[in-house]
Amino acid sequence: LLLLDGFGSHGTKQFIDFGDEHQIVIFCLPPHTSYLLQPLDVVVFQPYKHYHAEAVEAPTCTGCGEDFNKEEFLNQIHSIRQLTFKVSTVQSAFQATGLIPYNPELMLSKLCEVAPTPINHEISVPASLARIPLKIRSLQTQGEELLDDAKDLP
Repeated sequence: LLLLDGFGSHGTKQFIDFGDEHQIVIFCLPPHTSYLLQPLDVVVFQPYKHYHAEAVEAPTCTGCGEDFNKEEFLNQIHSIRQLTFKVSTVQSAFQATGLIPYNPELMLSKLCEVAPTPINHEISVPASLARIPLKIRSLQTQGEELLDDAKDLP
């Protein structure tokens, strides 16, 4: 099972064929919902960030190092992953997102909670900006007007 964020570039024929050939079930989440529906985002990444932060801070606290570089990261990644990707953590991730056991109401209720309020973005364009200057002098004048207007801004 491969969960995707619904981004359009994932849906190429080559990608889908690859999944079919390798018996990978591709499941696309609705766009802009992965932070609610993706098990890794909902549960797993928090402990991962925690253990990664501990690994970064440990050498600094003991005075053994100031820089957590790529080499240090590669030395620590195995233990960070072992601490993070426990069976219980992964199972709770799927449960928290309503995937296993299947519970669509769990996520539908969260989607309703975070539904964005439409915002009316009306922008009024000053008459001086609505005209396009055709001569250098007109452009200079318009620039000076803008600078004068900008002085009044807080």
